[in-house]
Amino acid sequence: MLNKKFQYIKDGYVTPKGIGTPGFLDAIQWANCLVEPFEILKSKIFLDYGCADGRLANFLAAYIDPKFKYYGIEHPDSALRQFSNSIFFNDPRCQYGLIGSDIEKEALQKSKYVVLGSVFTHLKFEDFEEIMAKFAPIIKKKGQVVFSVFTKDSYEWENNSGVYEIKNCISRVYYTVKMLEDFAKKNKYVLTEHEGFLAQGENFHRIFKVRK
Repeated sequence: MLNKKFQYIKDGYVTPKGIGTPGFLDAIQWANCLVEPFEILKSKIFLDYGCADGRLANFLAAYIDPKFKYYGIEHPDSALRQFSNSIFFNDPRCQYGLIGSDIEKEALQKSKYVVLGSVFTHLKFEDFEEIMAKFAPIIKKKGQVVFSVFTKDSYEWENNSGVYEIKNCISRVYYTVKMLEDFAKKNKYVLTEHEGFLAQGENFHRIFKVRK
């Protein structure tokens, strides 16, 4: 785990205006959850799908091999605002692009490790299935997809689409574990759950990994 959680902030691995903004502490916890269980430090090329302002690259930059390649992909509706906060936009190790762009295509071809932090917590299950279909070739090549979700005993969502600027994005979505299990079974994937964390909004992020 990242045992110097605030040292790298002082060292400049995040922008000052990013500190204390909504989701900042959640992003730190997400980075911590990825390091050890998923061996992200051994992954030379990985895709952060729904990367927001690239905070994940910022947090991990001091720990990952200097030769690593980070792809950050974001939705066109929010990308301009999100990318402006990232100090890694001009770092040759990091490439940022939009959904549907050539950079996304390149990332899907080259990455073996995909992470989606608090993406599916704002999208209905049909969007989950559509996005996961993009990663099928990666999983087929023995890659991994790691994502966080909110869960309840029933499929529910709170509709407040204006908050996140994206047409099909809603404030909170709660999947059921059975929905995830059925998805994995249908696609002949292995689904495993790993240690999650409590978000600032008092929702618990459950973290799952999908592989072949």
